[in-house]
Amino acid sequence: MRGKIESYYNYLVIFNNEEFRFKMTQEITDKFGIPINSIHHVIKKKNKRKWTDYEILKIKEPVFIRTEIAY
Repeated sequence: MRGKIESYYNYLVIFNNEEFRFKMTQEITDKFGIPINSIHHVIKKKNKRKWTDYEILKIKEPVFIRTEIAY
């Protein structure tokens, strides 16, 4: 397994009009029980039978927001 990604969210999962952001596919598997191969099928829109309630998108969104502090 590669090192954990700390600074960016890479996946956006939309389920029941709720948005969930994840850094790794393993986190999606742990939360929803979707196998990693199926995650990639949903991303590529090749999924026809199962997991049709889920929409998974690849994103690159920073976890932390930079703010300017005025002293």
